[in-house]
Amino acid sequence: MLLLLAQTPDLLGGSAGWVGTGLLGAVLYWLTFVHLPAKDRQTRDLLTMQTAEREKESISRHQMSDRFQQIVSEIEKDHRNDMISLFARDDKRDERIITAILQQTASQVAATGQQTEILRQCIIAGACKFRGDAPCPLIHSGGHT
Repeated sequence: MLLLLAQTPDLLGGSAGWVGTGLLGAVLYWLTFVHLPAKDRQTRDLLTMQTAEREKESISRHQMSDRFQQIVSEIEKDHRNDMISLFARDDKRDERIITAILQQTASQVAATGQQTEILRQCIIAGACKFRGDAPCPLIHSGGHT
């Protein structure tokens, strides 16, 4: 009987090798011809969509940059016009101030010149009186009393 049992085919594992091979083949077929190509298409679609989004963002950034540059140039032009008008007003004001300062300085120089001349004449008159040798020009001209 033992010999008979040893010669009977294995009921559980007799064709398990062929079933396992069939399952492995089916899984490999599914991976090779269904899953991986679908994943490749999905990846390609995702990359295409990302590239399109990047191009849209790039165009949007360029448009925003162009608009920003346009606004900056408008502000710069307005600022330049404001500064020109401000400088023109300041130049007129500065000219008036400089003219007033020059007039005041000229009058101060004239007054200083007159004071210097009077002082010089007083010194000459004092020296003439002190020495007593020459007639004083102020006394003879009637400018000094």
